[in-house]
Amino acid sequence: ASAVREAVAAAFQLPADRLDLDLSLTELGLDSVVALDLRTRISRTTGVDLPVQDLLRGPTLRALVERVTSEAPVTAADIDALSDTEVDALLTTLLARD
Repeated sequence: ASAVREAVAAAFQLPADRLDLDLSLTELGLDSVVALDLRTRISRTTGVDLPVQDLLRGPTLRALVERVTSEAPVTAADIDALSDTEVDALLTTLLARD
């Protein structure tokens, strides 16, 4: 989750701690150039390859984190680095798949 937040922050040139999870990427100023940059950053850091069209639909940061979390391979080291809130979100997502 923090990798996605960091990728969004870098793509939009904003501090990660100031990103509101409920703002859409469109509200942050998403355009096609930023979408391509964001897609590349997310792919490099998480291994999840999102279609640019999905980003251009303007999901919220929360929805983007949930999607990437549900599609990314998870390791024990990744879980150790998560906050309690992020672990809860991950478990909710994983349990919803079953």
